[in-house]
Amino acid sequence: PSPRSARGTDLARRETSCPGSICDDWLVMACCGPCGLCQLSRELSHRK
Repeated sequence: PSPRSARGTDLARRETSCPGSICDDWLVMACCGPCGLCQLSRELSHRK
């Protein structure tokens, strides 16, 4: 995965105070990018 995708999810998490780290984001995106994006979407929807 690109560092850009992990950075994007890290920024989204910081804006909504979701727990985690940029390292976690990179690992999730490396293993299964679509799953990571779905997870982030659910977390962001839940926090709004």
